Amino acid sequence: MDAFMKRVVAVLPRLEHRARLLTGDPEAAEDLLQDVVVLAIQQQRNFAEGQDLVAWLTRLMHDRALHLAQQKDMTEASVEEDLRRLSVPRIENSQTWRHKLAQFIRRLERLPQRYRDPFALVVVVGYKHREAAQQLGITPRAVQYRVARARVLLEELEQRNHVAAAKRHYKKKR
Repeated sequence: MDAFMKRVVAVLPRLEHRARLLTGDPEAAEDLLQDVVVLAIQQQRNFAEGQDLVAWLTRLMHDRALHLAQQKDMTEASVEEDLRRLSVPRIENSQTWRHKLAQFIRRLERLPQRYRDPFALVVVVGYKHREAAQQLGITPRAVQYRVARARVLLEELEQRNHVAAAKRHYKKKR
């Protein structure tokens, strides 16, 4: 095992809690960590010496978790489980809920990564600005700004979506 892999293996316990928060399941968290190790091996050339290894691996883990979440089949049972885990009140029309969630994920994907990562860490995962700053290698003030900017951009994307839908509806009526 080379020095890089020894360092990766040494920091994996620090990532376990984050993986569980992202997945909500210990077995899925273990799978996610295994994926991160594979990604770290594949992308080792992208790791700059002196860079924060935990922050780099966390970024790989969050990107992988987002990718897996996008692929996940949102069945009624999984939506109910997610709602229960997040303590979100049940929305009566689950089809509307799935549609709104899918729209939000699409808008989130459209954010530039510099805004998406801090937003995901603070809003989705629940990190404090200071913790997210450590993971991303930026200042807490930068995290605060980027989360606020991400919210503005998400709102703008939602408004554009409503305008586009209204235009499509108006065209159909003609």
